[in-house]
Amino acid sequence: MYSGLSKLVLGKQGGARRHNRNKKKEQDSEDIMNTIEEDDPKQLEKRVVLNIGGVRHETFLSTLERLPGTRLALLAHLQEADESYDAENDEYFFDRHARAFESILQYCRTEELHMDKGICGNVLKVVSISF
Repeated sequence: MYSGLSKLVLGKQGGARRHNRNKKKEQDSEDIMNTIEEDDPKQLEKRVVLNIGGVRHETFLSTLERLPGTRLALLAHLQEADESYDAENDEYFFDRHARAFESILQYCRTEELHMDKGICGNVLKVVSISF
């Protein structure tokens, strides 16, 4: 169903229990996204702040929506209803590797994966499981 980095961004973890939990999350994500009517174009051009490991990244909701079925696409639809939303700071917080996330966000923008030399591929894999 997913290809390329979409699989990596959505992620799969080892172990039967984790696999079943991820399968349920994927299904829940698809169910939510299937129930959403056409998106309001103005809403998708809304800027959003993602606090990843203490580093703030700002982008458009439409950028997060570019990889359907991923955690970031789901966040674009749920917005303030998402569990990671911090109303006090008006941002979404994820306790993950900030520099590795830069590669993920850039992939959402360009659909080309470029990684900083200083980031191990395993770090990107672990971070991307969340997104």
